[in-house]
Amino acid sequence: MLNTIYLKISKIYKEKQKIIINYSAFMLLTGICLISLTNKNDDNNKLLLFFNNLGFNLLSVAIVGILLGFKDWRNYFQDRLSDIVLGKSYIKNLSKEQLINLQNDTIKAYFETDSVEREGSFLNYFHQEIRSLIGAPFRENINLIINVAHNEQDNIVHFNETIIYECREVGGIIQDSVRWVPRPDEFHKIENLLIVIKCPTKYKNKCNSNCSTCGEEIVLFDSSKESEKCLEKAVSVPLDAYKNIDGLFVKILSNYQVNVNKHITWQMAHPTKGISLVIRYPETYVMAHDIFGMTREKLNIIDSKGLFNLTYNDWILPYNGVVYQLIKKGS
Repeated sequence: MLNTIYLKISKIYKEKQKIIINYSAFMLLTGICLISLTNKNDDNNKLLLFFNNLGFNLLSVAIVGILLGFKDWRNYFQDRLSDIVLGKSYIKNLSKEQLINLQNDTIKAYFETDSVEREGSFLNYFHQEIRSLIGAPFRENINLIINVAHNEQDNIVHFNETIIYECREVGGIIQDSVRWVPRPDEFHKIENLLIVIKCPTKYKNKCNSNCSTCGEEIVLFDSSKESEKCLEKAVSVPLDAYKNIDGLFVKILSNYQVNVNKHITWQMAHPTKGISLVIRYPETYVMAHDIFGMTREKLNIIDSKGLFNLTYNDWILPYNGVVYQLIKKGS
């Protein structure tokens, strides 16, 4: 896009070069004439002063125009224009508002229409809801492994769940906390929750006082050491001491009970690249599922007796994910 702009400017400049020189020569002669005719020591004659000043202004503009018409000067300014436009160095000096306007102008030029920026357009939605995610920390290679057991004497399904992922930095920081948020009435009972992290060994002695254990798991939250009511609401553990650790490993282990035939939702809390969901369940059940916010053509799903495996290697935005349900056969 910038290359095209530069070429167009260069072409226009070459086409108008002779016109510029001709006008400059005309202004030069006019300026000299005005200065000569009004060069009288009469400070009280405002009309003479006006035309005298006009003559000097025309003379100045004419000299600049003629200089720009010379090849060496033209090449100089073309080189500077090339450095600015093609090198894109000017972008770093623009304000956020100017950058957004430039982005909008580029998109309108690309699609050859101004209507993409109208009120209620997707472009406006992008700026309001999506653009900030580009500069936000994200998660990578998130794995959810669930083992399901069922007691035939009740209508409760027991879940043993492990979530593992890497925190990735943007702008030098990772996500600010680890959160585990059950949806209202989703679980029959939450039995326990454990949140641990592990620093990559390359960051040894670079994060906080616990870095002597780099490469080993550090427990951030253990429900067995908290009050009985600690799991009645969302659990959030800050990562302030590890905010600069790109690739920080997070593991969340939980055990909970769910009523038979209950829907379970797995939603992304942050922009996420690459997920894997593995559910092992009794063969007396069948697995139903649906996805939201993912391209079906990029999904890889294995659904056999007692095993469900979903993998997706592309990006998923916050609040998108998977909803699944174990349905007892014959129910």
